[in-house]
Amino acid sequence: MAESLKIKGGTTVDLLLTAGISIKGWTPATPENEDNLHEVVRENMSFRIKGTSQNNLASQLIIFKKELRKARQFHTTTWQTTPLYIEAQGSTESNTRYALLHRGRVSNLTTIHETVPKKAFTQSGTLELWREAGWRGAVPGTSQL
Repeated sequence: MAESLKIKGGTTVDLLLTAGISIKGWTPATPENEDNLHEVVRENMSFRIKGTSQNNLASQLIIFKKELRKARQFHTTTWQTTPLYIEAQGSTESNTRYALLHRGRVSNLTTIHETVPKKAFTQSGTLELWREAGWRGAVPGTSQL
C-alpha cells in the first residue's frame, strides 16, 4: 500500500505530493496518557510549499492557512459543521487512520522575497497541528470509533 498523509474536511491537502505543499519531516507525537483518546497532542512537521510563480506561491499559502483555520472554527463556532482531520496510512498499514484536528498553524516561514532572484518560488517552514491523541478507524463525525 502506498503511504498517505492528508488533511481533509473541505479541501483535501495531500501532504506527500511534490507539487504544492509537501511534508519533509514528521515524527508523530506520543500522548502523555495513552488511555486518554481525547488528549490533544501537538505535531510539528517541516514542510515546503512550491508555486509556479510568486503570486501562485502566495495564493497557495493563503488558501492553506484558511483551511487550517477551519479546525479551530469547528470547535469554537456553530456554523463550521465539518471537522478538519488528518488521514494517514503507512506503507505497511492495511487500514487508514484518522485524527481530529483542533487547530493548525504555519510558522518559521522563509521569506518569499528570498526566492525571487533564484526563480525557485518555494518556501519552507513548520506546520504545527494540534490533534486528538487517539487515532480512529473512521472519519471523525461519521462514527464513534
